Amino acid sequence: MTATNRHAGKNSTPALSDPWLWLLAGLVVIYVVLFTAQAWDLHAGMRTHRSDLGQIDQSIWNSSRGRFLAQTDNGYEATRLTDHVEPILVLISPVYWLWDDVRALLLLQVVAVALGVFPLYLLALRRFAVLLAPQERRQIWRIEPVQQLTRPLAFALGAAYLLAPQLQSAVLTEFHAAPLAVPLILWAFWAVDARRWGQFVVAALLTALVKEEIALLAAGLGAWTVWRAWWDAREEGRQWATVNGQRSMVNAAPPSSTISNQQSIINNSALPDFQQALSRSQKLGILSGAAILLFSLVWFYVATFVIVPANSAQVYGVAESTYFQRYGALGDSSTDILKSIVTRPDLVWQIAREPARVAYLAGLLAIFAWFPLLGAEILLLALPVLLANLLSAYPAQYFGEFHYSAPLVPYFAVAAAYGLGRLWRFLARRLDRASPAYQHLPAAGAGTMAAAAMAQNARTAIMPLVSAGLVVWTLAWAGGNYLLHGRGPLAGRFDPTPITAHHRLLDRFVA
Repeated sequence: MTATNRHAGKNSTPALSDPWLWLLAGLVVIYVVLFTAQAWDLHAGMRTHRSDLGQIDQSIWNSSRGRFLAQTDNGYEATRLTDHVEPILVLISPVYWLWDDVRALLLLQVVAVALGVFPLYLLALRRFAVLLAPQERRQIWRIEPVQQLTRPLAFALGAAYLLAPQLQSAVLTEFHAAPLAVPLILWAFWAVDARRWGQFVVAALLTALVKEEIALLAAGLGAWTVWRAWWDAREEGRQWATVNGQRSMVNAAPPSSTISNQQSIINNSALPDFQQALSRSQKLGILSGAAILLFSLVWFYVATFVIVPANSAQVYGVAESTYFQRYGALGDSSTDILKSIVTRPDLVWQIAREPARVAYLAGLLAIFAWFPLLGAEILLLALPVLLANLLSAYPAQYFGEFHYSAPLVPYFAVAAAYGLGRLWRFLARRLDRASPAYQHLPAAGAGTMAAAAMAQNARTAIMPLVSAGLVVWTLAWAGGNYLLHGRGPLAGRFDPTPITAHHRLLDRFVA
């Protein structure tokens, strides 16, 4: 392994000595303790219900005993497939081999959501490092000073994620499959950025298996991967062509020394291998993304229009998902809803601009200090599920107080990471361009000359202040949202459940 490769490996993930990573881990522990305790208290205080916790608990417990997704409904045996297709419930059912208690599900849900902060942190660090040229990202003496400024930014995004009221509401709304998609989506985004195609495929496949509509989010991940693999290969191809052109010019020039000629020949001989490796990476990324895109779309169709209708007809008397009936004026079937969206944009706009729905969308943007607007292309990947919530006639879907918004939060988080990275690079480049102008100032007072000296090295002198300002801005919005709408201690919607002697008697009677 060369020195360059060793440095690349060291900077592909933050070192265990990264204090911001440890601080984030501490917040995760606090998050898990606080919200697991609240979730358990809600159950002990009899504030959970047969629908949904009871039914899902029974389906998972039966799955752990080989009766996949079986449940009872109105006194007779049925299947969870009458409502949703959630293979992820079968995959997590072995948790009951370890602890045969419904509290295991509540703990698992909180832990899964909390762990999503780590791929977000890693992704944010990678996005902020794009400030450097590709060759500089492989050199620790160049990337380390930048990471000293960007780690606090990545930490701020992670803290905003943990403070998100939408995620806190999801883990306190009994148990559902949808929140389990949160860490998987973030893992998939990180894997794409790091070109870990195998990990991407695993994360995206698991995402598609969470729930039928979540498969559309997995399809978006596939489309994003195809785009990123093609775009990154295109950009690196341009850089290779530039370097190759420069080296060709060096070779064409009269040799200045024997050593110089030998170095040029050695350097040029390595270029075809790099080009070939780039081509393999490009093909693998595009194939992985295309496979996930195709699989997810097919799976969505099969789950929504084949599996659910085949099972729901026996229970509801309707061979279609009953959840299509939640869209009021848009129609009560998939065909009618799609037709209304295409032919009645005025109706769609009328529904979407209702104050409660606008507040719902603003709430998602405000979690991450409005930075997702600077990475809006990421939000397009979540558009199917976002519209499903935004246009629903069922208020729970667009109030942000249940589990429906949980799978959307990762997209707003990743959009914020991309958007904040773009803002960071824009400010750094502007400061770099502005610095030389101060070198030609005429003689002036000490104050003016001091300011000029600082501006001559603007990235070093001013970017720490910019970084601190962005951190404060992000944490201010995240903290404000938490205080107004959060579900934890000191938050506006903190609602602890008192457990009395009366509640404790339940265990005696049901034993």
